[in-house]
Amino acid sequence: MNALVSEKALVDTYSTQRAFDRAAQRYDEAARLQRDVADRLLGRLSYIDLTPQTILDLGAGTGYPTAKLMQRFAQSN
Repeated sequence: MNALVSEKALVDTYSTQRAFDRAAQRYDEAARLQRDVADRLLGRLSYIDLTPQTILDLGAGTGYPTAKLMQRFAQSN
């Protein structure tokens, strides 16, 4: 092990994933600001002539805006 990395600094990825999974169940309820911003940004898409071929979710949040994008752009991958 590298002398600069202590055992306490190592991340238990399994525990981290479980914590995120538990929090995700309530995330959209608690993330009112994020949801409001996402809804406003999604609403602005009607002003843009846009037909994306692909929609990429980079793993931010629970996928709330991604589901809305997939509904709006059903022909996209």
